[in-house]
Amino acid sequence: MGDSVPSGAEYQSGWLAAATLFMVLFLVAWGRFRLELIALSGIFFLGVTGTVPHALLLSGFSHPALVTMAAVFVMSRAIVDSGLLAGLGLALAHRVHTPHGQILSLALVTAMLSAFMNNVGALGLILPTGLRMARRLSLSPGTFGMPLAFASIIGGSMTMVGTGPNLLIANLRGTELGEPFGMFDFLPIGLPLLLTATVLWIICKSCGIVGEEQGPPPSDPIETNSVASRATSTWKRGITLAVVLFAIVSVSSGWLSSAWGFGSAALLLVLLNVTSIEAAHESLDVPILLFIGAMIGLANALSSSAVFEKLQYWVMPLVSVLP
Repeated sequence: MGDSVPSGAEYQSGWLAAATLFMVLFLVAWGRFRLELIALSGIFFLGVTGTVPHALLLSGFSHPALVTMAAVFVMSRAIVDSGLLAGLGLALAHRVHTPHGQILSLALVTAMLSAFMNNVGALGLILPTGLRMARRLSLSPGTFGMPLAFASIIGGSMTMVGTGPNLLIANLRGTELGEPFGMFDFLPIGLPLLLTATVLWIICKSCGIVGEEQGPPPSDPIETNSVASRATSTWKRGITLAVVLFAIVSVSSGWLSSAWGFGSAALLLVLLNVTSIEAAHESLDVPILLFIGAMIGLANALSSSAVFEKLQYWVMPLVSVLP
């Protein structure tokens, strides 16, 4: 804005952008409509009224965080298609013989995966294994489901790419301060959370970690058939592991940005036929990508307005005592 005084029209457009953003947030919290339709309606409304430049409203769809999220979706699908985790349930069952230990072990695996891929993708990858393990142990499916859900959330908090908000705040820091958060800058907060959860799961067997038995375990030919169908050649698993490690190392070392590092890894996995183009397209959670892109555009519209500066003047005195 410089030293110029904002005009009445600028204040009006800013308040309209703020009202639109808060209305979108209210409708999202209400939960009656699809998230992406709500967010897209918000930027459409501001675009039609002409209060915000169209380029600014659509700027969220070119945001590096959106590219990184799409790449992580594709990488998650490649891990499934390569059979890299095939037989995980049987391997854990052979080494850990108590239900409590098997649930805890699978939860920790989920947390580690979630640190480097989308939370929902990590949970979707591991949940079928958890359901088969619950069936073999004659336990309720929820016995595995709840710990795995919490583990995916906690694991996602440990790295920059573990969850969408971490990606967004990392890129925002880069825009404002010239240096984004690094790959493992979130680890000092996320790792203690995971360790605390692990201790609670170990000592608190009455917190839903072990459920009630449901009778004798049924025969489970699905496990054998599933492993056999998903098992692929050794080179395919090796390529997947090498490409994923390349992405993690290149981004964490700062050699490549998250968008370039994970984007190139996703492209390599498709070009090397680890996963097909059709499967890569199916892996993209388009509603989530549309929602986040639209919300970034709405946030940019508000942050560029004179109203945002006024809001900052009101809020800063309240938080100036904080580090």
